[in-house]
Amino acid sequence: MNINPFTSLMNQKLTFIRQGIVKHLFDFFMLFLAVSLGFVVDNYRDEFRSEQTALVLAGDLKADLVADSIEIQTMLHQCGRKMNKLDTLMNLIHQTSSPRNDTQLYYYSAFGNLRPWFERHSSTYVLMMSTGNLSNFTQEASAAITRYYIEIQETVALLEQERGILNSKIFPFQQQHFQIENFHSITHENKFLSRPVMHRWDDESRWLYHNYVNEMKTQNLHIAEQYQTLLTSGSACLTILNKEYDLH
Repeated sequence: MNINPFTSLMNQKLTFIRQGIVKHLFDFFMLFLAVSLGFVVDNYRDEFRSEQTALVLAGDLKADLVADSIEIQTMLHQCGRKMNKLDTLMNLIHQTSSPRNDTQLYYYSAFGNLRPWFERHSSTYVLMMSTGNLSNFTQEASAAITRYYIEIQETVALLEQERGILNSKIFPFQQQHFQIENFHSITHENKFLSRPVMHRWDDESRWLYHNYVNEMKTQNLHIAEQYQTLLTSGSACLTILNKEYDLH
């Protein structure tokens, strides 16, 4: 049987082409597989690093939240004491017709001037925000953390408002009506022994001081309520961190 040389040559070329295509496809597949595996490994490594970073930060954040909760409990106690003193001061303002020598008015006024400041522990949160590591947390944990520190800012804003009331109203009134040189020396033990003299006390002064002290009471109540909200938010955040990162 005679074979056409042209046909034989074409068959050889077709065979060569097929082999070349198969080889190129195989090479392409191996390259694709290598690149894909590289991406998978890189993604796994990044995810592992992100999880480890979140785990370390979650532990540090938990320590901050626990420290905050202790501080908040102390601040709540001080708010309660301050409210009791302000209640007494309100009664003294109206019960004493001419308290020119009333040391109790001095004492309770001085106590109402206390400005305890909330020493928050936010170094871990500041670090997370500056480095972008908040994104390493789960969505639920990230939302809880963000919500808590928003409440922190609300608390600070209320404390700043309280300072504004003291600086713009309470202190100027006391400087005008009280002998300030004796004002801060009065303590619970000597409040009935020392007899400071007030510069001025009339109905106008009494009602003006009443309004200022009442404003302080209202602000103190708002602050106490915000501390309670902060405790609740912090507790919820701790619960989520313990669950997500097994921090028990």
